[in-house]
Order: sequence, then C-alpha cells, then structure tokens
Amino acid sequence: MDTSVNLSTGAKLPLLGLGDIADETALKLALRTALDFGYRLIDTAQVHGNEAIIGDVLREFFSSGKLKREDILITTKLLFYVCEPEDVEKYFDRQFNDLQLDYAGFYFFHCPCMTEVERHIYWPQHGPFELCKKHGITFTACVFLGFPARTDCVPGHKWPEGKPLKDKSVLELPKENGKTPAQVLIRHLIQRGMAAIPKGTRPERVCENCNVLDFKLTDDEMHKLNNMSTKVRLCPFQW
Repeated sequence: MDTSVNLSTGAKLPLLGLGDIADETALKLALRTALDFGYRLIDTAQVHGNEAIIGDVLREFFSSGKLKREDILITTKLLFYVCEPEDVEKYFDRQFNDLQLDYAGFYFFHCPCMTEVERHIYWPQHGPFELCKKHGITFTACVFLGFPARTDCVPGHKWPEGKPLKDKSVLELPKENGKTPAQVLIRHLIQRGMAAIPKGTRPERVCENCNVLDFKLTDDEMHKLNNMSTKVRLCPFQW
C-alpha cells in the first residue's frame, strides 16, 4: 500500500500525519514517538501556540541524524485575524523562527473566511454552499454568466456546452420584470446570499450589472433557477 499521494506540484503528501496538542510534555512525547514510528507529516498552526516546541523536537531529530529535513512535511497556518501585508510577514517570520525551519509543505489561512468557485445555474454547488454557511464562510460565485473566454485558455479544446445567458428558463424571466438575463442571474445569486463577480469591460454593461437591487425574484423563479435539469461544469479544470 502506498503511504503517500502525489500532488499536482510533484510533491508527495504522506497519508498519515500527526495533529498537535497544547500540553508541552505530552506533545514532545507524542511527537518523538510519532517520528520514531514513521510519521512524516506534522500538522500544526500558530493559534495552537506550540510551534516552538515542535521546532525543538524537529531540530533534535535533524541534529542527531535520525531524520533529514526533506523527510518531513510540515503543514501550518496563519492566524485568522492577521490580514495586513506587513502583519502577515511579521507572523510568518515568527512562525518559522519558532519551527526552526526555512520552509513548510503547506501554509494555510486559518480559518478561511471566503471561497470563490465556479457556480452557475448548471452547476449550483448546493452542498458546498450549505457547508460554507454552516462554518461562516462567504461563498463567491464566478463564471455564472458563462465562460466564453475559456477558449482562449486552451485553444482547440472541446469544452462542455452551456450558455446561461441564452437558457430558455432565464430568457423567460426578464419579460416579467423588465430586466436583462444577466441581471436575473446576478439577482439570483445575491438573493441566495452569494457574492457575485460578473465580468464587464463596457461602461454600460458594468452599470447594468450593478442595477439588480430594485427587483426580487419570486420563490418559484428562484426554485426554477436552483434546480435546472442540465448539470455541467463549464470550466472543468483539474485544480
């Protein structure tokens, strides 16, 4: 059985790792035991307040020759309230001084406050949206008007079919409220509590996309747009 998986970067991620704990004595014992036993992934975070302890144990193993730096993959996270660039650098330096390392395998924001994903009437993302709501993560939708520019990304590639702006169900709604298909699709998102980031270069289009607060879709209209029979991703990139 493989003990690691290959990441898209070419790096290997151990399938089993050690999550840390706050108590210094218990953490040192657990970490030494784990490293001796073969654990090669250590997950920590600045909010745990014990990165210096982990750094001491790692240095102990590196100095003794038991392990090399490249044997260990470290995952750590930035404090969730650190947002200003100068603060990020300060806390980043502090973390790596504590860990006594020059790099980490993964460096995350802890906790996430927003996610941006493909979301449109053909790919509604109901599950991820509800999960984000549960954990207080803002959900931002992109390519919800379609993605014609994708042909420029990979010329000659055969892309999935789907044109939200020309969908019959969408075209029917503007007739009832005097709005454009784009405005209907934008209103649909913000009425659900999702952030919308429509693209636009022409001034009149930019203004049109913003003019979506003076009308409201009915429950039936929302239900229709939430439950389209077509299910397809328009930009199925393998991130």
